[in-house]
Amino acid sequence: LPPIEGAIYNPFGEVKYLDGNTTFNNGVDIIPREEKEPVSIEKGMILKIEDKKTKGYYVTIKHENMTTVYGYLTKLYVKEGEEIAQGSKIGSLGTNKDGNKYLHFEIWVDGIPVNPLDYVRFEKKL
Repeated sequence: LPPIEGAIYNPFGEVKYLDGNTTFNNGVDIIPREEKEPVSIEKGMILKIEDKKTKGYYVTIKHENMTTVYGYLTKLYVKEGEEIAQGSKIGSLGTNKDGNKYLHFEIWVDGIPVNPLDYVRFEKKL
């Protein structure tokens, strides 16, 4: 189950910028296809909620074999310590400075970020 239907516009891994700088994206950034809200890819427990100010809320969910992170949320439907089912809505997406809504999504296994494309079926990249 994907966290949201949409297209990946910022891939996992090292990102190189025109000015020569590089960063590492621990997840993928997804532009939703429709006005949808992100959902839990598996049942789990809300481990942590962080307010990253301009980047919105980040919700960390502990699952049986992995941990997922949902970022760029403006409104939350969950709270820390809550058990949630697969497909539960996590929150709503805000609009960034470009006027787009998008979801930042990470999967961690054994404390290491892994490529979500290896675990979840997404639509093609933009």
